[in-house]
Amino acid sequence: MPAAAQRCLLAQLATAGAWLRYHGDFDWPGLQIGNQVMRAHAARPWRFGAVDYQAAVGSNAHADHRLAGTPVAAAWDAALAPAMQAHRLAIAEEALAA
Repeated sequence: MPAAAQRCLLAQLATAGAWLRYHGDFDWPGLQIGNQVMRAHAARPWRFGAVDYQAAVGSNAHADHRLAGTPVAAAWDAALAPAMQAHRLAIAEEALAA
């Protein structure tokens, strides 16, 4: 979750008219943080939808990290949480950095 300084910076950028994009981990906390950041700062997803998740699963970027915890719906993509539930794999954003 963004700390106070990060939230302040995001708010200032949004107020100044910046177009904010967000990408996070493909796990339940990542979706929860994404929901909060996008709602609070009018951010839009960047490579953070069901299509992107499916591509990451196919690329073997997950290194067999099992998805755990309580499912969270992604407010920006209704198909993302079901795709994640189907594959049951968590994918860290740093695994997709290339």
